[in-house]
Amino acid sequence: MKTLSTTSGRLVRILLAVGISAGVAAADAVYTYTGNPFNVVEAGEGCPSRCSVTVTIDLSSPLSDNMPLTSITPAFFSITDGVTTIDSTDAYFASGTPVIEFSTNGSGQILTWDVAIATLAGYISIETRNIPSGYGVIDQSYNGSLSNVTFIESDPGTWTEGISAAPEPCTLLLLGAGLLGIAGFTRNRSSQL
Repeated sequence: MKTLSTTSGRLVRILLAVGISAGVAAADAVYTYTGNPFNVVEAGEGCPSRCSVTVTIDLSSPLSDNMPLTSITPAFFSITDGVTTIDSTDAYFASGTPVIEFSTNGSGQILTWDVAIATLAGYISIETRNIPSGYGVIDQSYNGSLSNVTFIESDPGTWTEGISAAPEPCTLLLLGAGLLGIAGFTRNRSSQL
């Protein structure tokens, strides 16, 4: 009996030491864009009283400081105009999409961007662009054809950066140590009966 509890105690101490020394895992960076309400809504668009572009981009690490306009491949993305949502799990993208490009300032905050994502099914395209010397500053949505366009020009929304919740290695090791402790206690208790 004493051997089992001594071995379990050593195992728990080792797992705790490894868990504490493992440190914090690198978390994903999540960027969220909130656009301003469209001020031009074409007939037949079915837009509720307030439509705007909202984007979520999940990257494995934060954008670097002073980055020139660079194409990004996110772990996950989602874009909506308030009616239709397109995300990275949708299988039917039009040729050349998604376009996801960013430039940043010295603090890694997004300065300019080009996010344009379209599907082949019914040709739906949702875009947000803030490249004054290029495409201009516009949030827009095409739904079905280029004649059904909703948009807002010259009034870009804002990007915020967050961190996705990912368990740290020491949390997982502490959980494992706790489960082993409970298993050892239960086994020790049942052998005494």
